Amino acid sequence: MEHYAPTQSFGGFWLRFAAILVDGLILSIPAWYARSIDQMWLSTIMTWLYFALFESSKLRATPGKLLLGLAVTDLAGEQISFIKATIRFFAKGLSTLLLFAGYVLAAFTPRKQALHDFLAKTLVIRR
Repeated sequence: MEHYAPTQSFGGFWLRFAAILVDGLILSIPAWYARSIDQMWLSTIMTWLYFALFESSKLRATPGKLLLGLAVTDLAGEQISFIKATIRFFAKGLSTLLLFAGYVLAAFTPRKQALHDFLAKTLVIRR
């Protein structure tokens, strides 16, 4: 198991941005279908479960993060729980509501944390 160390390399803004693009592509087909049958709530549930289940799994990453060599951990470098992954997912809404400024924080904070990482007490590390 990987552990956070002071020399740990964190997932920076552009790597995380690329990962979210990959995940967006993966989610676009089921989300499009859910919206086409006028079930926006289904799209939200699928997206939440995609992020929360992958990030709280032993993989510690969505397919997009895996592809780019990233993992989501708690502040000690350990696997996060489904509850923590859920908090992180819904906190992304706040990052978005602030005109995406919550995401941009990852470019300027020492451990490359976005607002939702601060709120969920998580890190995105490079494997």
